[in-house]
Amino acid sequence: MKFRFRLDPDLWSWALKFLKECPANRAAANTANKVRLCLYSQSLFDEVVQAECIDYDRHSGGALFLYRDADLLERGITATSVLTRNGVKLEVFAPNRIAAIEPALSDDQRSLAGAIYCPTDETGDCHKFTAGLARNLRDERCVTFHFNTEI
Repeated sequence: MKFRFRLDPDLWSWALKFLKECPANRAAANTANKVRLCLYSQSLFDEVVQAECIDYDRHSGGALFLYRDADLLERGITATSVLTRNGVKLEVFAPNRIAAIEPALSDDQRSLAGAIYCPTDETGDCHKFTAGLARNLRDERCVTFHFNTEI
């Protein structure tokens, strides 16, 4: 981060608080808290998706994080251990298992050291989802939205 020197007490107060959270033990604790929040949010999102039946181009095939270098793969495994210790499902794949998840990579097996796979990762069109959710709330639950409204 780069700061221009200025006498802004709020900025310097924030910077000191930020630095206090940077040591490895605080970063790990903060990451654990964020993981719990993410897993909780994911479970609530799944409930909303089931209840609202919104078509938003959902793709729930997981995510592959590919590594071409074995040392970088090991560093990736170490870096993500805070996630797995806190409930995130991650799997380490050898090159021969990668093509089972992504057949387009079958010809690249020799150039890959491995992958970290997150089976719970998914994607979708967030605009379609939020527009569909708003429509459902307006039509089925009589919610009134006020856009571009100063409060």
